[in-house]
Amino acid sequence: MSQPQSIRPADHFLAVFLVDQPRNSSEPASPVEHLGTGFFVAPGIFVTCWHCVREQPPAGQTYAVCVFEAAGPRAYYLRDIERDRNGSDIATARCDYAPSSLPALGSDALTYGANVWSFGYPFPERRPVFAGPTAHVINGRMLRGYVTRHCWHDVPGVGRREVYELDMKAPEGLSGAPLMMTETHTVYGILIAENSIEMGRVVSFAIAHDTATLRNVTTALTDGVPLSQYLDQQQGVGA
Repeated sequence: MSQPQSIRPADHFLAVFLVDQPRNSSEPASPVEHLGTGFFVAPGIFVTCWHCVREQPPAGQTYAVCVFEAAGPRAYYLRDIERDRNGSDIATARCDYAPSSLPALGSDALTYGANVWSFGYPFPERRPVFAGPTAHVINGRMLRGYVTRHCWHDVPGVGRREVYELDMKAPEGLSGAPLMMTETHTVYGILIAENSIEMGRVVSFAIAHDTATLRNVTTALTDGVPLSQYLDQQQGVGA
């Protein structure tokens, strides 16, 4: 996949919510809970963390992404959600929102000291509104850091996996955000957790599934083949 010319992060890297589905399709969906971040890897295929969307939504609710359009925020529902068949903490979902361009998928592993950045929606706020529903306030934020290790790590709910350890914060709401090389929009991993280590003082590192794990994501939406192979096939079809 060729490198896109221009990407506006807030249009491409989106917040994931649990929302109330309105009875009338003309009414907006009401947010219930902010769960994380995600991004598109191909037209109609959205990627986020499995732990953000693994629970079956209660009746009348569903998962959606929030897109900030000229008329205001709009929810686009996520459908056909499936966990990576390799058992990673990555899920794919079908979504009708169509960003103007897509980030490229990295091929080589990141090296120690590689400068990276991410964009997501950390520090979500819930603000009570007098005589009205709770307001959910999110702000897209860019974070920078570098790779400190490419190592094995016990990922909660997943087991031991090869990950990137990053000198970067990964607060609540950033799960599912893309990990990219500085000054590019090439995705080399996906943020999944923050790991705190006691070393006289508490030191926190971001943890991201590595490039190989992301490239090997396999679900029905990738036609049952690894994501990288699916994207190569789609590029060949569109050539």
